[in-house]
Amino acid sequence: MRATQTTRQTRTAQHLPSAVPLILDAYNLLHAEKPDALAGLDEPGLCRVLDASPLARHGITVVCDGRPKPHSLHPDALDHVELRFSQDESADAAIVRMVHQDSAPKRLTVVTDDRQIAALIKRKRARHQSCHAFLTTLARLAPVTPPSNQPSKAKPHVDSLGEAQTRAWLKAFGLDEHA
Repeated sequence: MRATQTTRQTRTAQHLPSAVPLILDAYNLLHAEKPDALAGLDEPGLCRVLDASPLARHGITVVCDGRPKPHSLHPDALDHVELRFSQDESADAAIVRMVHQDSAPKRLTVVTDDRQIAALIKRKRARHQSCHAFLTTLARLAPVTPPSNQPSKAKPHVDSLGEAQTRAWLKAFGLDEHA
């Protein structure tokens, strides 16, 4: 009987979908306590780390509140991560709607620390994972990116004005450079 149970378990495991699409609550992830390897991530950085991770091969949708910001990634910048903005609804409402509209919500995993979202998606039999658990897994799986490949947060270097330009501006504003 033991052999039969093992065979059934193996068969069942083989029939489980290998791809489990992830829906991530960006706000929760960005504001959750992160392992050192992921500390300081912003929205574009999170998306880049996700895109380079083995988790991305199954498809990841990162849901953000509002509209794209000037520093947001271009949709074509990522291969396996879709950055979706909720536009006129909250990201929470967009996540719940995505789960409810999916033809097979059981295959979805939603990463959020929002208890209300977790309860609503579980009613549709979608999986839930906490941000801490997900970030711990991501830190273990994500490739470490050398700092030189990370976007710089430093202000760009701007050369000072030359003497002739300085005089021209002082004159334009009616200021005496000797005052």
